[in-house]
Amino acid sequence: MAGGGRGAPKDRAPKDRAPKDRGAKDRGAKDQGRGPGRSGGAGRPTKNAASRRPARPARPAQADVDLRVQLPYFLARLAALVVITVVLALVGVNLLLAVLIGFVVAGLLTWPLGRMQRRAAQRAASRDQPGPGA
Repeated sequence: MAGGGRGAPKDRAPKDRAPKDRGAKDRGAKDQGRGPGRSGGAGRPTKNAASRRPARPARPAQADVDLRVQLPYFLARLAALVVITVVLALVGVNLLLAVLIGFVVAGLLTWPLGRMQRRAAQRAASRDQPGPGA
């Protein structure tokens, strides 16, 4: 087979490569003082207080949520999921697929209802908290 396929011998001589020395004896000046991991040496910038990002402001304490306020919204969303799933199952869609499609469609259709549910819970929680003058 003439032409230099995979099995053909190479005409080039192998490159001279020095064996890698992993010992610490014969290290040059370039490698002195470096360990196997990262270090905070001269080539690496150090972080000081001015270069750090400011800390996040502390979150306000989470108020206890009255679940009775959220119950009507939750039941409406659950009813939408059940109705959509049952209709899809009666049409002949596989039950697991009907449930998955029901979750997606009910989630999209009741998105505004979920926002109203969250706002009602926040209003109820802020109503129950004593004011700063109390």
